[in-house]
Amino acid sequence: MDSANERAVHIVDGPRVDNISGHSATLDWTTNSAGANHVRYRVAGSNQPWRSAYHPGGGTHHSLQLTGLEPGKTYEWQILTRDGDLRKEGRFQTRGHDDRDHDRDHDHDRR
Repeated sequence: MDSANERAVHIVDGPRVDNISGHSATLDWTTNSAGANHVRYRVAGSNQPWRSAYHPGGGTHHSLQLTGLEPGKTYEWQILTRDGDLRKEGRFQTRGHDDRDHDRDHDHDRR
């Protein structure tokens, strides 16, 4: 896809971060026409190198799994065009190691 066609692709739904665990999350969005789906992500505010998630097939529904995450950390993500232009960006927090134990203990303390 050439640069002009890539610029004509717009996100029309989302993006949404779903299925967040301590080690992964899924980023979903929909575009008005077929286009690249490249995401980069890292711990928010860090100087860590960006990690990439990419799927070569260009459709209109995009769903990429972000893996290798650390529990209880805030991550920043960016959706990029094939040329590296920024489309959207955001943040999410992974679940902590003890989320379920903490909830159970908290409920127990209320009794």
